[in-house]
Amino acid sequence: MNLLTFFVGLGLFLTALIVPLTLIGGSGTVGIEGDRDGQLCAHAGDLPVEDVPTKGDYSEQIGEVESRVDVVPIELLVCEPLKGLDHKAVKYSLKAMTEVPTFAVYLVFLFGIRRVMIQTDRGGPFGHETARLLTRLGWWLFGGLIAATLIETTAESLLIGTMVKGQTSGWAELDFPAVMILGALGIVGVGRVLKQGARLQDDVEGTV
Repeated sequence: MNLLTFFVGLGLFLTALIVPLTLIGGSGTVGIEGDRDGQLCAHAGDLPVEDVPTKGDYSEQIGEVESRVDVVPIELLVCEPLKGLDHKAVKYSLKAMTEVPTFAVYLVFLFGIRRVMIQTDRGGPFGHETARLLTRLGWWLFGGLIAATLIETTAESLLIGTMVKGQTSGWAELDFPAVMILGALGIVGVGRVLKQGARLQDDVEGTV
């Protein structure tokens, strides 16, 4: 096992250990990003900048700003106290589904990267199996991120629908991780290049 494979494995272990702890935080808080203490919150979109009050004391969060500088808090959260929360299991499940799918995609991706590294050590970078694994890994990341975004947006919409009558976050809030999706296609491309390299290597070995 080389050093890089070891660190990938360590990252997998820490991720599997830390993330579940962040999903259920302490002090009665559902500890997913964007929550307030003791409340379950969903992101309902961003307010138009021109409609947001720009004066306020945010020194505790960001420090003191210059007198001519405005602070624009545009994130709109819909929050409900955890105490006395009705349909708690449903709302907790929906809240988890706004975060878990992307985490699962990346976790499987890390396992796949580790497997590719091990296979590279065994058969070299231009092995057919290495190329196949890398190509499949790229397609997994590509399709997984798209599916995870759709699932998380739907879950957030349904969660908001349980707290605001007749309102959901809607499909307008779809936010695909474009950079990572393009990176996934790049991984597929690299896998195909390695496949061609493996074929050329077979041809060279066949002529020797």
